[in-house]
Amino acid sequence: MAKEKQWIIIGDIHGCLDAFQKLLRACKWSPDDQVILLGDTINRGPDSHGVLKLARKIKAIGLWGNHELRLWEARKRGSFNELKFSDQTTYKSLTDKDWSYLSTFKPYLAIEKWNLLLVHGGFIPGKTLEDHDVHTLTHIQVIEESGDFGKRSDYPKGKFWCDLWKGPQFVLYGHTPRAEVYQSPMGWCLDTGCVMGGKLTACVFPGKRLVQVEATKAYYRKTTILA
Repeated sequence: MAKEKQWIIIGDIHGCLDAFQKLLRACKWSPDDQVILLGDTINRGPDSHGVLKLARKIKAIGLWGNHELRLWEARKRGSFNELKFSDQTTYKSLTDKDWSYLSTFKPYLAIEKWNLLLVHGGFIPGKTLEDHDVHTLTHIQVIEESGDFGKRSDYPKGKFWCDLWKGPQFVLYGHTPRAEVYQSPMGWCLDTGCVMGGKLTACVFPGKRLVQVEATKAYYRKTTILA
């Protein structure tokens, strides 16, 4: 009996090639499966180039994260001097094939078969998908009562956008690291802080099954992992 095709949707890898490889093994990945990366595949961890090389090899679909977007915009400007040191290290490690692969990344992805939306950061409830620019899609975390939105550090009293999201699509996203998968009624956050010593998480369809592996080590500690 032939193995059913899997759709393996993976949270923020952040250059952690070892965890990426372990997670594919844990998911029993085969060449017939489709892997989708929810952004922030690069930066902070030790091997951004290796992650992108493996992603190309397995024909993974990538979504823009804020880290990819920041480096991509620096490349378009022709200058990376204003980037953080860790960004510059990543920038210099990427090959022409890596940049070509990044050019295929999408702002979000809809999978009608399971009524799914996939994105790195999130959406503004009540707005159409077309009303979102890529910066919003890759950066949003919380929404204020006033309607302003942005990072949780900018709006500490804001509510997480996914807690306000009513659908109709179920959303899988990353960007906000947590100790465990954050589950709202209409969305799950798959960023479980791998690069900070947490876990790397996938949601596998059919079945909406969570698969996780422990990080090999912590490579970055500045960002707080929420409970």
